[in-house]
Amino acid sequence: MACERCRGEERVVLPYGPHKFCNEHFLEFFEKRVKKTLTKFRLVRQGDRILVGVSGGKDSTCTAYLLHNIFPKGYDIQAVLVDEGIKGRKDRAVRLAKKNLDSWGMPYNVFSFREEYGVTMDEIGAKLEKNMELGTPCSFCGVLKRALINRKAKEMGFGKVATGHNLDDHAQSVLMNVFDNDLRRMAGLGPSSGEGELGGLVPRIKILYECPENEVEMYMKLKGIRYDDKPCPLRWEAKRNHYRRILDETEGRYPGSKYSVLGTLEQMRPLLKGLASGSGKLGKCGKCGAPSSRKMCMVCEKLAMLSRSL
Repeated sequence: MACERCRGEERVVLPYGPHKFCNEHFLEFFEKRVKKTLTKFRLVRQGDRILVGVSGGKDSTCTAYLLHNIFPKGYDIQAVLVDEGIKGRKDRAVRLAKKNLDSWGMPYNVFSFREEYGVTMDEIGAKLEKNMELGTPCSFCGVLKRALINRKAKEMGFGKVATGHNLDDHAQSVLMNVFDNDLRRMAGLGPSSGEGELGGLVPRIKILYECPENEVEMYMKLKGIRYDDKPCPLRWEAKRNHYRRILDETEGRYPGSKYSVLGTLEQMRPLLKGLASGSGKLGKCGKCGAPSSRKMCMVCEKLAMLSRSL
């Protein structure tokens, strides 16, 4: 079999096309799709200051690499690394992320849960093991990390935050929200979010919105970019993993199913407009002053739960 672009040796097969590429033309195909996503959804404009949240994993590292190379001039694109305090795993992830960013000449800052919140995820995980009713480590980590990146973006004057969410992430979220009957949360999904929020949330963009997870992994390997591929030791069996398995099995039987789920979301988004939980003007947390739709923001609520559990 031959590459559909150059008739060279086929190295990459994408069943949903079907597409058959040599390595070089797969890389070209992948980058062209990202650029199309940026244009179609108007994710980036001239003069934007973009802060990329980099965890050290494949998706966020890929996002940083692409933005740095697609927009070399006329844009201020920097990275932020968050050290959640997970011994062993996070040390390696931060080290790899720093090495990549240094090699690309991409500016970055590192912040830690210990310095910002006075607690590490290892310490939080230990408390949750004793009281599982408080929630999962992922639920705490996600809330604290998102809030920290948003606050730092505002403090440093960035107008957008880029995250590494890919097609699989969004397709899984669609299924989760359908089964949870949560249209309000589903309304917040998409290639960008936060544009209409007036309470201090920095708009977030997802340039890998139309990129399947396995193709992100393939792109990184062909580019020779190292990333942290070790699973988080604090990760519990989350509901999302159940929907991940459903989608992966369905995609294996019926190629293109993940794109169909994403297409359904795109058709629904105009109908769901105005339902997003963050739409309209947000108030402020009565304790820390952060933007919040409730009297106490999720960060303060989570930290208070931990304090009460002692």
